[in-house]
Amino acid sequence: MKLLEEVGGARVGLKNASWPFARLTMSKKELRLRVKLIGRFRFRPEDIDEVEVIRFLPVIGKGIRIHHHKEDYPKRLIFWTLNDPKGIAERIRGAGFGG
Repeated sequence: MKLLEEVGGARVGLKNASWPFARLTMSKKELRLRVKLIGRFRFRPEDIDEVEVIRFLPVIGKGIRIHHHKEDYPKRLIFWTLNDPKGIAERIRGAGFGG
């Protein structure tokens, strides 16, 4: 059962995918970021250190950054959203992912 499903854009390392080429989904056991033509990233709650709300540009540059310690994934993983990033981050934290 999905607790969260959002469509947006993403920044993966130095690569960027605009809306609607990224999808963030969450179940009780897993947070997934899928970015078309770039990759798929899966996290268990213990893989994530922090979920940070970020704002790059007013209105169009808002999202969440996933701080993790999976060595085989790029360090910079940002999900860009047209929705409220604070609400998304709170739902993710509330499910036990990150601080």
